[in-house]
Amino acid sequence: MPQSDSVSDLVQKLHDGDIETASEEGFVGSGELDATGMQEAARGLGARPERSVVIATEPDGITAARDGGFSLVIGVGPAERAGDLLERGADAVIDDLAGIDVRTGDRRMSELPNAVESYRAVADIIDAHRLAVFLDYDGTLSPIVPDPDSAGLVDGAAQTLARLAERCPVAILSGRDLADVRDRVAVPGLWYAGSHGFESVAPDGSYRQNEAAAAAVPVLDRAAGELCDMLAPVNGSRVEHKRFAVAVHYRDVAAEDIGEVVASAHRVARRENLRVTNGRKIVELRPDVDWNKGTTLTWIRDQITTNTGAVLPVFIGDDLTDEDAFDAVKADGIGILVRHTEDGDRRSAAQFTLENPHQVREFLDRVADDLPDG
Repeated sequence: MPQSDSVSDLVQKLHDGDIETASEEGFVGSGELDATGMQEAARGLGARPERSVVIATEPDGITAARDGGFSLVIGVGPAERAGDLLERGADAVIDDLAGIDVRTGDRRMSELPNAVESYRAVADIIDAHRLAVFLDYDGTLSPIVPDPDSAGLVDGAAQTLARLAERCPVAILSGRDLADVRDRVAVPGLWYAGSHGFESVAPDGSYRQNEAAAAAVPVLDRAAGELCDMLAPVNGSRVEHKRFAVAVHYRDVAAEDIGEVVASAHRVARRENLRVTNGRKIVELRPDVDWNKGTTLTWIRDQITTNTGAVLPVFIGDDLTDEDAFDAVKADGIGILVRHTEDGDRRSAAQFTLENPHQVREFLDRVADDLPDG
């Protein structure tokens, strides 16, 4: 597992003049800044507010951070002040900075070898194992496009997936609704998991859903309506109502309005007791259930192992939500990150990279060529 440092360690590094470390981790000291000042401080560190964390001790600092559209807001204070800090919008409250660990140990995208250019190294790992291939959809099998409804498989991907599925188990793990991603891929014989795994279907057609998440469907309906009303005046914003999630897209939103979009999503999530996650130009509200692509991958892998024996898992994805799956395969599998520049040269738990969905198809073709039939 990745190592971690305490926030106190990082703050000390900042005081010691290690500004690079502070900017890499995306931390911004709140001080007396208002929302605009916090946003400017984040950008001064080379970080986007919607991808950054604010740690604040005062209620006004919590409010400013929430209004600024920061990804995570942590309050620090004694137990008797926790209620006030939470009411102002803190995602969590702790009594001391030592209570926070910051994940370290992952490598930057630029430091990871390319899986096609280093294919023999990959092949050496998979040669002695039976493979199971797990794939994200958007940004992995399909290019990211402004309108998610127009996202389709890259040329030749359907044929490659069908050929690969004849040789090993293949699973698609997507944040899209199950029916949506099945229709877009439309290759029989695959595992499909939609809504980050809250619902899935096996190659034999057997369906499974997370019942705890299903209980939150009416709440998500209500949240979607609230966000549509709140964000109607924000040009370029788009609220996508899925069965198990509400996705708020801000790819086409002006930079000065992104904070309002993210802050609105957090306010609704807090009011409705929903969980907030972040992706590429998207903030998503989900049921507050401990289930993600990593737990989904592990569950599907267990079903495959029960039926046919142990497998070596390979997971390919592009986004922050895919890091749970990279963690799930890091000890005994292969994680491959599809590169992009929207988060800069960010760190990942993956071991290899690919340049784009077209190179994903090229890599999968080579894997299929090397695997025996059946």
